[in-house]
Amino acid sequence: MGLTHPGVWPLFPASVALPDPDALLDPFCVAAALGPTTELPMGLCVTDATRRRGPDLARAALTLQDACRGGFTLGIGASYEFSVPRAPWINKSSANVRFDRLMIDYSDFRNALLAGQRGFTAGNEPLYKLDANIFQVFVSIWF
Repeated sequence: MGLTHPGVWPLFPASVALPDPDALLDPFCVAAALGPTTELPMGLCVTDATRRRGPDLARAALTLQDACRGGFTLGIGASYEFSVPRAPWINKSSANVRFDRLMIDYSDFRNALLAGQRGFTAGNEPLYKLDANIFQVFVSIWF
């Protein structure tokens, strides 16, 4: 399935230019194909859980981590919009939760903090690697 269900796609203005919603390429596959060809950081892939289930998303993320030079960041998040009736000056508000998993491998940056330690000489340190979990909880208010 592409951007939307084929029965709903004709309701979108973009359907005039692109009649088949499945003609669009999967952003994960495009990033996997382009990742090994460049050193430039690239890409933002957004997908929803209704079309790509958890195990498929995890498999795609691990494939991209392996295929793309420099690593991969996987994020998942949810927002809930709510109103505040007692504060009429607030136009819109939302509660948000986000989790990011950073898996970054540098191919040209050495961990200089290890120079002179554990037998590493300057210029022969291992390549720097960063694995991190980032958890965010925040409230947004528009006024």
